[in-house]
Amino acid sequence: MYSLNGQIARKLKGVLKKCNGDNCNFLDNRIIECKERIKVLDETSNQRKLSEKELEELKRLNFDVWDAIKFKESIWRQKSRMMWLKEGDANTTFFHRAVKIKAKRKIVYRIKIGRFWCNEPRELKKRVYDFFKNHFQSRSRNWKMEMELNFRILKDIEIEKLEEPFSREEIKGAV
Repeated sequence: MYSLNGQIARKLKGVLKKCNGDNCNFLDNRIIECKERIKVLDETSNQRKLSEKELEELKRLNFDVWDAIKFKESIWRQKSRMMWLKEGDANTTFFHRAVKIKAKRKIVYRIKIGRFWCNEPRELKKRVYDFFKNHFQSRSRNWKMEMELNFRILKDIEIEKLEEPFSREEIKGAV
């Protein structure tokens, strides 16, 4: 009886591992597909205005990517808790992986300088360096920010109303 339960447990463990691996690959593949389609739509938007259908698709794709990433993170969080209980402080692989994931999110893959996108790492570094070099070497730096704010001026009656306490009707209407 004991060996039969052990065999079932091993088979179940193997099936669960395979299923878990398939789901992780599914999430990764879904994220990659969505990002590639977003990139295509982004390049299309640089050439022409997107249609309503394309804008909706872009919103949906961004939502799908965000949702898949959050789901993947929740899986890692759950796995980390299980591994933490099992291994305690010896679970350094999870923490290294978490650090890599956070660092990967903060990487700048491309940047728009003027009207052109720059995605080559060397060129990107050079352009950013040149920008700040020119900015700080320039003698005519303008540190002031000039703003023209055209606010509508309130009348005296409107100013007095701002200082009045809220009525029950206003509160009920807001709620």
